[in-house]
Amino acid sequence: MSERQIFSDDQGNVLFGRSEGDLEIYVDGIWGLASTGINVKVIFYTRGLNTDGKNVIPGERREVAVRLTTSIPNFVAIARYFMDQAKKLEEQAQPPSEVQALFDQLEREKQEKPAPSKKKAPARKKSPSRAKAPPASKRRSARKPSK
Repeated sequence: MSERQIFSDDQGNVLFGRSEGDLEIYVDGIWGLASTGINVKVIFYTRGLNTDGKNVIPGERREVAVRLTTSIPNFVAIARYFMDQAKKLEEQAQPPSEVQALFDQLEREKQEKPAPSKKKAPARKKSPSRAKAPPASKRRSARKPSK
């Protein structure tokens, strides 16, 4: 494996990557984590199509994308880093004014709209043309009796 330098800092830390490209995996969420005493394993998943081969089945299908394992101190440092980055992203992620205006408009319309009435409609009377046929034992037969 040949490597390429991606980054270096003033403290002498250097980040290398593979020349053929670095592994990049899309994930939809975390299924869970397990601790073995000294290590932590985090299971990330992606959402797949829930099917039996012919038909789509109701419910969500989650497929393991990757399992990451690290020491507990490293896991805590990574979790703190993610929390710091999440706070920065939330501060920066202000919706554009047009999008916010649409959300505000939808909220106003939702509050102005009266709640639907829960009264039942009166029962319909059956018309004579829709009356049920009499039971077979009481029907007149169009056939002539056989001798």
